[in-house]
Amino acid sequence: MSIIEISFMRILLIFLSIIASLLMMSCNGAKNSKFRADNGIVFDTIVLDKQIFFKNDSTKPSCSIRIKFVHPVSSKYADLDSLQRIFIKRFLGPSYDSLSVQAAVDKYVANFVASYEEDVATFQKALNSSGSDDIFAPVFPHDEDVSQVSERYYYYKEELSDSIFYNAHGVLSFQVKQCNNKGNAATFDSFQNYNIDLNRLEIITENDIFTPGYEAALQPIFQTSLMAQNSVDNLVDLADIGYFGVDEIVPNRNFLVNDKGIIYVFNKGEYSAYQLEAPVVFIPYQLIKSLLRENSPVSTFNK
Repeated sequence: MSIIEISFMRILLIFLSIIASLLMMSCNGAKNSKFRADNGIVFDTIVLDKQIFFKNDSTKPSCSIRIKFVHPVSSKYADLDSLQRIFIKRFLGPSYDSLSVQAAVDKYVANFVASYEEDVATFQKALNSSGSDDIFAPVFPHDEDVSQVSERYYYYKEELSDSIFYNAHGVLSFQVKQCNNKGNAATFDSFQNYNIDLNRLEIITENDIFTPGYEAALQPIFQTSLMAQNSVDNLVDLADIGYFGVDEIVPNRNFLVNDKGIIYVFNKGEYSAYQLEAPVVFIPYQLIKSLLRENSPVSTFNK
């Protein structure tokens, strides 16, 4: 082998070693983002508890609203403005995410009160058409015995809060709880869960995590978990205690993630009667390894 050939081989080996090193660095960078165990996010909480009487008269019915909004106020790695917009949109709704956190909360409360006053005005209009002078006399609805309707129809109540579920390794998961009562005997509770991929600053979807066909594969896991939680042996027994449609249960996009697994929440009325607590199913990653995508936002947890 000539000197030129030897020199060429040495250069080729050096070149290949550099390429290999770059590839190693690239792979490590894909697995380990700029986020480590600490996502570098600081949170604050807005707390509001407000009761508004109709026409500012404390002898009249009222509406009340309570808000506890945990939100990011500082971020070491992710863009704070984008992160706050995600929180505002998921907590209050998309029509508020162009505002600052405090302005969004203030507008939400103002809209809630305005909606209440509009409904009371509607009741008053119906009342006036009946010839009654008492705005709070029981006069609605038309298909209900007037004597059975009470002032409760004029009382609105809402409680809105959120809590951080997981915050590490480039993933931030949080839950929003909303309780509503519009003069009914029952209060309606709902839980909405969100997971943020802080590298992309986007909500993590089921398609981001699972390979195709995951819906059918998760169905028996949901069923088995619900039967175990309720100490029954079959779906018929589940139906007897207030669950329905569990034979066709599917993932509902309402989930939380952490480093141990995925937690699905099915709100009241989805597959269970309102009298029951919202069903919760925890699925450890080890149980669904074959369903998980490679290089997904949770792939580093599945080790």
